[in-house]
Parts: sequence; C-alpha cells; structure tokens
Amino acid sequence: MGSIDRRGTGYEVTHTTRTRDGRNERSLTAAVQPLNARRINRGPKMASTPTSQPWQAEAWTMYDLVGELRFAVNWEASAVGRCRLVAARQVPGVDEPELVEDGLPAELLADFAGGPAGQSQLLRRATQQLVVAGDTYLVGRTVDVAAGEGGAEEWRAYSTEETTWNGGGWQVNPGDGSIALGPDDVIFRCWLPHPRKWIEAESSVRSALPVLRELHGLTQRVAAEIDSRLAGAGLLILPQEFDFPKGQAAQSGDARDGDGDFVETLIDYMVTPIKDRDTPAAVVPLVITAPGEHIGQAQLIRFWSELDDRSRELREEALARFARAADLPAEVIKGLSDSNHWSAWAIGEDAVQMHVAPLLGVLSLALTVGWFRPALAASGVPNADEYLVWYDTTPLELKPDKSAAAKDLYDRFAIGPDTLRRETGFGDDDAPTPDELRNMILLSFLERVSDPGLLLQALGISTSGIPDLAPPPAIPAPRQAPDDEQPADDGPPQTQDEARAGDGEAPSRTAAAAPGDLPPVAIVTAAEVAVMRALTYAGRRLLRDQSRAGRSDYARIPQHELHLHIPANTARMDVLTADAWTALQQVLPDRDDVVQVCDRYVRELLQHGVRHEPRFLIRALCDELGVCP
Repeated sequence: MGSIDRRGTGYEVTHTTRTRDGRNERSLTAAVQPLNARRINRGPKMASTPTSQPWQAEAWTMYDLVGELRFAVNWEASAVGRCRLVAARQVPGVDEPELVEDGLPAELLADFAGGPAGQSQLLRRATQQLVVAGDTYLVGRTVDVAAGEGGAEEWRAYSTEETTWNGGGWQVNPGDGSIALGPDDVIFRCWLPHPRKWIEAESSVRSALPVLRELHGLTQRVAAEIDSRLAGAGLLILPQEFDFPKGQAAQSGDARDGDGDFVETLIDYMVTPIKDRDTPAAVVPLVITAPGEHIGQAQLIRFWSELDDRSRELREEALARFARAADLPAEVIKGLSDSNHWSAWAIGEDAVQMHVAPLLGVLSLALTVGWFRPALAASGVPNADEYLVWYDTTPLELKPDKSAAAKDLYDRFAIGPDTLRRETGFGDDDAPTPDELRNMILLSFLERVSDPGLLLQALGISTSGIPDLAPPPAIPAPRQAPDDEQPADDGPPQTQDEARAGDGEAPSRTAAAAPGDLPPVAIVTAAEVAVMRALTYAGRRLLRDQSRAGRSDYARIPQHELHLHIPANTARMDVLTADAWTALQQVLPDRDDVVQVCDRYVRELLQHGVRHEPRFLIRALCDELGVCP
C-alpha cells in the first residue's frame, strides 16, 4: 500500500507492507520535494541543502572498504532494479491500486527513462543511494541535440555530492564536468527523513557506522600483522664468543676453518639449503662452540606478533552486530553459507516483502509526485491526481518447488498430466504423442505380467530366440467354503473353447478386433495389472479383519494371494473391491465393459478362493467382449 501527503514545500510518501494474514507489518516513510520544473526553481534555502553531510561521506567510504556492506547494498539494489514499473489508478476503498494497461498513462510510463532497461538502471542507482546515504536526486533532462543524441530524454539518479546549486539554477556533475539544468529539466529530491529533523536524511548505515569502523579496523589489523611478518624473518642476536670449533671445515664454499667470519659463514650456511635442496647442509647441523655462560644468551627478535586467535571471533561478532543494525537481510550480510552459487541470489517472499517492496514503493510514489502526475496534467489527462506509478515484483518471486508433491498427487490420480508438467517446469509441447503414450503404458506393465511376450509383440519387438515360458500350473481344487458361503459351482465358468479342448478339439485363437485406439494386447495388459491391484486391495482388507496376533500367520504371503487362505464373505465384496478400478478407468476411460468383466472375474476368485492366472482373465475378456490378443 502507498500514500502521499502534502507537507510544506514537499510531499511525504509512505509505503506499508501487508502480510498474508492482512496485518500491516512494516512501513517505510520517505520525503519527496520537486526542485526544478517549468514553474519551480527552488534553491537550497527553500529546499534541503544538497551538500553531503559528514556521515554520508563516511558511509560511502565504508561502502568502498567493507565488502559485506557493498554486497548487501548491491543485492537490494539489484532486486529493486529487476522489478517493473507499471501505471496504476487509485480506487477509493481499495488498498492496492488498479493497474492501467491502456491509454496515455500506460504509454507514458512505458517510455519513461528509455523503457524497462533504463528504468532498471535508474531504480538500481537510486536504491544504492537511499540505502547508504538515505538521499537521492532524480533528474530528468533532454540531452543536447548538438551532441548527436537527437534531443533524447535522459533520467539518472544523482547523489548529494553530484548535485549543486550555483545561485541561479541546479547543476549535476557525474564526474566529468558540471551540467546545468534548463527550465524544462526536472529534478526532485527523495530522501528518508530523520525523525528529529524532517529535512535531514537518515539511513540504517548511519547508526551502523561505529560497527563498520570496528569491522574495517579488525581487517586492517590482520593485514598489518601479515605485512609485518612478510617484512623480514626477525633479528638474531648472538654473543661475540660464538665460533666454529678448530679443525671443522665450514660447510660453505667461502668459509675457512675455525677462524672465518662467523656471521657471514652462518648466513651462508642458512641460505645454501634454500638455493640447493640437495646440499648436505640441508640435513647436517652446523656446529659451533661457545663458553657455557654464553650459551643461553642467543636471542631471536621478531618484528611481528602472532596472529591473535580472537581476530576471527571479533570480526564475526562485529558482522553479526552490523547485520542486526542494518535495514538489510541478515542472511545476505552474513553470506548464504547453506546455498550454492545457483541459489545465492535467490529471493524469498519474506525478503521481497520486508526489504525490497518498501523501497520500491517509496521510489514509485516519489516518481508519481515528481514526474508522473505533473506530466499527465501537462498532457491534458483529466483527474491526473488519481494516477500513480506502481510496481510489479513478479520477476523476483521464487516459486516454491511443487514437483515432488505434483508427482505424488498425480500417482494418486488427484491431478492431471497438464498440472504435473506445469509444476515440473515442462509445457504442453512436451506431452507424449499417442504412440509414445501407448508404448510407455505397455513398458510400465512389462515387469508386472506373467507373459511378457504379448507386450513385446505389441511394441513391435520380435520374440524369436526368447525361450517359451513354462506352461501354466493346473487350476487348484477350490477350497471348501462354509455352508453359508458354498458356491454354486467349483470354479470359474467353463468357456466354449475350454469345453472343446476337453473333447480333444483345439480352442479357437481367432482374435476379434477390439474397439478403441488401444490394441487388444494393451487392453489385456491393463486389465491384468488392474486385477492384481484389486486382489492386493482385497488382501489388505481381509488381513485387516484379522486379530493382531493372527496377522503374523500371513506375514510371508503375498497380499494378492491372501484370499486363498482367508475366506472372503460374499456380503463384503463391495468393501473388498472398493476403489480398486480407478486406475483402470483412467487408462481405459471409454471401456466400462472391461472394468465390469474384471470386477466380476475378481469377485469369483475371491468367492471361490481360486488363484489368479492370466489365461483365466484372457478367456473372460475374449469370450465376453471379443478382446483376444
């Protein structure tokens, strides 16, 4: 939310951050004062002085010397620069303004500062100046036609050190010479007013200056200790009584026995191993003699002190104090130690709402007062005061990773493939073709069926050379059910083909064409997996009906075979097979007849306690529906 109030010769703009639960959690107040336009030409007496205050100069010095401060400031400035400025209109009684996408206000803002690229640079530099010094001057001017720019409009954010008043007008100096602003140029000041004096600027860096000095001083101390240690190896003091023993040859080419210059020989002995690692001097000690009372008088004086073990602790403490004092994300100041280089600049929603949006809102409202509304009024737009510059933080939004949840919900048939692709970063162009989808479905069943030959044939893979599967086992004798559940017959109904096979006639293998896009082998494969799933569901529910102690008796029995050991009550068939066919209905949405055949088939297996075999299911689908692979 934002508001603009007139105050004296300037305006006060306030941006309030609203949390998800509707609470106003953080607000940032700034001041805006137009200084130069066609009817305005205010000097320092009527405006705040453009001279940089001492603390602002020191704040910029700390920005140049303390890397943690520079990184955090540029992080926030880059975040603000990535957002988009949009035209909006304030609606009474509504917190957020209404975006304006057409008309002169939208066109005027779209061309402001040279478009999105120029607006990004303007916002970035203005944010740096507000965060460090709490003060910025936004200047819009027409570049001299003689310079070959064709009268192009230029917008820049200048610091207090770059802006001066020469007694008759305003000047800016970016470092390569002063530029006088003309009567048609625009300059207005935006600053964070100090609570003690509204005309003075303040920033969180100002109160953190003592901590920044301490942090910089600790860094200088460590650097000084390193320089002192590198300046030399120290001073070695030896008594004059030290000498070489008589008869020992000095281990230097230039030294003589015993009476040579002791100091020169010692230095040469110490330097020789450095030059030549193969010399005996690298491992053989140099022997000297001296009176006993002088042995302990040799001294080594160092020019440095050992690095203080607390230097790191003191710097970390100072950095933590600065993180608490600065109005910047603490995790950015301290460094994202748990992130890699891909996510180091990732911006979460909390950082956007607590740090980026308030500054962006202040700059947007400042542009509204200093340029947008006067420009609209000069263009003849009615009710120009209703329009304002607003912002869009969508480019900063870090979408939560929902890919894992999307995959889980898709497996549970709670979302569709379009949603799954969207949440995993893929588009509709990545969707499989019908042939690819058919092959994926068949491949997913490859390890779940007892006869993969049918799948291989459907995929166009030759089965030559693949050994024949073992013949299916004989149908076990049905279990004797209780009297109240005694079935009318002893097994699945005998088909005509099976009857002919019993009389010595081979069953018919003519495959009827199955309606639909999928071939018969795919329908049979899907039905096979669905039947196994239904039997598993039923087995779990049968096991759940047993006592806790009785469940251990069936621990090693596959769930899809529990109906062979635990009687299934006919009255509970609907409960045992509930939700068992949802997957099959998804795979074959137009084949309710296949679902009905599979349901009757599973109920017969449960009722009679008969083991499922693929050939039984194939016969049922072939005889009742003509789906014969």
